[in-house]
Amino acid sequence: MAERSGRNDPLPTLLFETAAIAELRSTGHEVRKLDQKHVEAIARSITSHGFCVPILISGNLVVDGQARIAAATQLGIREVPAIQCQHLDEIQIRTLRLASNRLGEKGEWDLDQLKVEFEELIEFGADLDDTGFSLEEADIILADPIDPETPREDDLPEPPAIPTTKVGDIWSLGKHRIICGDALNEGAFGALMGDEKADAVFTDPPYNVRIKGNVSGLGKKVHDEFVMGSGELTRDGFRDLLLRSITLQSKCLREGSVLFVFMDWRSISLLFDVGETAGLTLINLVVWYKQSGGMGAMYRSAHELIAVFCKGEAPHTNNVALGKNGRDRQNVWCAPGANRPGSSANAMLQHHATPKPVELICDAILDVTSRGETVIDSFLGSGTTLIAAEKTGRICCGIELEPRFVDVSIRRWQEYSGQRAVLIATGESFDEVTVRRASGVRDEGE
Repeated sequence: MAERSGRNDPLPTLLFETAAIAELRSTGHEVRKLDQKHVEAIARSITSHGFCVPILISGNLVVDGQARIAAATQLGIREVPAIQCQHLDEIQIRTLRLASNRLGEKGEWDLDQLKVEFEELIEFGADLDDTGFSLEEADIILADPIDPETPREDDLPEPPAIPTTKVGDIWSLGKHRIICGDALNEGAFGALMGDEKADAVFTDPPYNVRIKGNVSGLGKKVHDEFVMGSGELTRDGFRDLLLRSITLQSKCLREGSVLFVFMDWRSISLLFDVGETAGLTLINLVVWYKQSGGMGAMYRSAHELIAVFCKGEAPHTNNVALGKNGRDRQNVWCAPGANRPGSSANAMLQHHATPKPVELICDAILDVTSRGETVIDSFLGSGTTLIAAEKTGRICCGIELEPRFVDVSIRRWQEYSGQRAVLIATGESFDEVTVRRASGVRDEGE
C-alpha cells in the first residue's frame, strides 16, 4: 500500500479510480449554487470531449465536482473518473473545495488572443459551444472594434453608369446570396431561398416620401428618387406595398424569428397595422436617435423608427437577456446619421440617399440570431445588411431591384471581405461577367 502523504506535501500520492455516483455524498457545505445552464454546458462538453476532468473525492465525500456529477447524471452516466485525496483532513477538504472554485476565477483572458483562437476554430469548422463560452459571449469577443475614422466596411463604390448586373441575376457572395429582383414578387423569394427558412429580417423599405426636399437639397449631392415608394403612392397603395413585402419575407422565416422594419413617423401607424394583418406580433418599437436633424419640416427629424415584430408563438432568440450575456441594450439606439460627420454611414451618403450605419445593423443582428443563421433584407440598397452579416458571421439573403445597387453591394463586399462574387447561373466571377457583358457577349440562352 502506498505510504500516506503528509498534509503539507506539495506532491501528495493521489489515487485514480472510478467512482459510482450513487455512493458519493456531499459535504453539506455547498457555497455555490448549481445553475442549470452551467450544468448543460458541462454536459455538452462531456458529450463532445468525454469526461476528461476527474472529480476530487476523499473517501466517498465529494471535494470538488458537483456540477460535473450533475451533468453526468443528466447524461445517464453512473460512474465517473475520480481522484482520491486521502491525505486531507476535514479542514483541508473544506479549504480545497473553496480554492478549487475560487482560483479558477482568477486571472484575465487575453481577449485579442482569444479572438484569434475563436477565428481559427471557426475556420476548422469547430462548434464554439464546445468551448464553454456561450455563442453570445463569442459574438462579443469576435466583434471587430468600430473605428469611425477608418470605416473600411463602409467604403461604398460609386454606382456604375452601366451596371453589370441584370434583373434576375443571382449572385453567390461566399455564404451570402443576392438576387436582382422585386421585393413584391414571390418568384424572387423562391429563386433566392428555395425551401430554406431564415432566422431574422432586417430591412429598410421605402417610406413613400420624396427624396427631393427631405433627404437632398443642401447641395453636395442630389439623389435620384427611388424606383418605387418615393412619394408617388396613395396611402392605400403604400399599405399594399408594405403588406406584400412583409408577408413575403415572413413566409421565408422560421417560427420565432424577429423582423426589424425601418419607417419614419409619417407611416409608423400604417406599418403597425400591416404587421398585425400579416399575422406578426409587435414586440417593441425602437427609436434610432441620429444626433442631428434632417430636412423637410419645422421640427427637423433627428430619429427614425424601427418596428420589431415576431413571427408566430415560438419564443424568439434573446441574446440580450437584461445584460446577462454582456449586451446592455435599450430601445433607443444612438448612432450618428449619415449627414453627421463621424458617422460610419457618412461615406455612403454620396451614393445612396438613405444609408444606415453598419454598427446599427450589427447590433440588431447580434441581439436575435446566432452565428451561421440567416438574415433576409428584401430592400438591400447599398448592401449594409450584407456587410453587417459578414462582420457578425451570419448569412445574408438579399433582394434589390436596381441593378446598379446590386453592383455596389457586390463591389463593397468584395473590397471588404477580399473574396469574389460568382454568378450562380454561369459560375463566372463578377469581374469576368463585367468584362464579358461590357464586350457585348450575351449570357447563354439569351
